[in-house]
Amino acid sequence: MVREVTVSPIRLQDIEAMEARGIRREIVDGQWVQMVGDGMAGELHGAIATNLIVALGTYVKTHQLGRVYPADTTYILSEDEQGVQLMRLPDVSFVAVSRVKTENRQSYYQLAPDLAIEIISPSERAVDIRAKLREYLRAGVRQVWQVYPETQEVIVHLPDGTVRTYEVGQVIPGADVLPDLELPVEDIFAA
Repeated sequence: MVREVTVSPIRLQDIEAMEARGIRREIVDGQWVQMVGDGMAGELHGAIATNLIVALGTYVKTHQLGRVYPADTTYILSEDEQGVQLMRLPDVSFVAVSRVKTENRQSYYQLAPDLAIEIISPSERAVDIRAKLREYLRAGVRQVWQVYPETQEVIVHLPDGTVRTYEVGQVIPGADVLPDLELPVEDIFAA
């Protein structure tokens, strides 16, 4: 006997109910996925995220470019009549001033950030890292930074397929997303 499994569409109220229970999940292909480490991050991850938020946040605020957000900011990247299909929570993100929410600020972003930054943990699988990168770029993210704490490298991906690796001693340019930004890689990994 073959049993059919019916999967209910995930709606905004379902996401709100999960978060009200203290559960953070992402959505891929219309299904809940458990985040690496179940949303738990170690001190190094937190220190790197803080360094990025402070450096980028200060730059963005000084130049009135938009807003920098922490990991608990939700982006619904794809939704259709079957519900939310893709939802991500980047470790750090940036939204340009022309796209920053000014109304209904308690709700989720229903657009792609201009910059999504993922701090890669040793437990993450390469296939999952590549899939998330493709999803971000397909959704319209203008730059994706993959931060590797173990090697102190940042890999920057652009929608046109350009990929550049930055190491300690080098400077990451903001390009057209964060004009005139020059972020030293060592500032990201500073103790």
